[in-house]
This record gives sequence, structure tokens and C-alpha cells, in this order.
Amino acid sequence: MGTVRFLSFEIPEGWSAFPLGLVDAERSRLVGADRWVTSGYIVIGLASSEGERISLKVDVAEPLRAFDLGRWLRKQRRRADSWGNVEINGHAGAYTIREVRRRIPRRREWVEATLCFYCDKTERRIRLEVIGERKESVAQILNSLFKLSCH
Repeated sequence: MGTVRFLSFEIPEGWSAFPLGLVDAERSRLVGADRWVTSGYIVIGLASSEGERISLKVDVAEPLRAFDLGRWLRKQRRRADSWGNVEINGHAGAYTIREVRRRIPRRREWVEATLCFYCDKTERRIRLEVIGERKESVAQILNSLFKLSCH
């Protein structure tokens, strides 16, 4: 398959990114000079200079039928504490934020933000999931994702 891209974005100052080794790129499409993953996922770790860690999962898929953002948001906001609409690289998107309890690696309260949109240039649904311990940090990473490039 060669070199492929999921998307590109800048992380906030004071944060660094590192691979977590979880990558699956099943299909890709050439758009312009770049090859974009159209089906697959990648998990990235983010660490702050203070030692805080956040997980970022990027999941992309070619929907079988037209992607309905309103339907996605209605379904997701049932479990969400907050939600909203946003424009991402010229595309309509939506996000949700909620507090969750997870037992892995040990029982803790986590903050989970999910951002979803459809890129018509690469013909793929893009969903990003940010999980961390502090709501402020998750919101900071989420805000940086609002400025990402998907094509």
C-alpha cells in the first residue's frame, strides 16, 4: 500500500504524540497527490509535559449509504453530557463529551470526547475518540482536532 494518511493535525504546545502500535489500514484512495486511508483505524498516545496521558483513536470507513450526521448525533447524545456542531475543514461535524467508568487498567472515571464528520473529497466517515482523565485536557485536544486536515 505504501505511505498512506489518516488525517493531519497539530497538537497543542506542551504535548507530544507517540504511537501505541495499533494500526489497521484496510483500504485507501488516491486524492490529489496523497493516498488517504478509507477503511481502518489508528490509536495514538498523547502526553503532556506534566505527564498526563490521553488516548486518541482515529477510525475511518466508507459508509454503505449516505452518512447522516444528525442521526449520528441523536444516537450519541443520549449518553452524552454535552454535544455540539462544528465545521471541520469545510465539512459539517458534531461532537459529544461524556464521563465514563472503565475498569481497564483499573477502575477509574474517564472523560471521552467523540468527534465525527463525513469528508466528501475522500468519501469517508471519520470518527475520532479522545479519552483522558481531565475534562480540560480532553477539551484542549478536541479543540485542536477541530482544525485538522482530512484531504
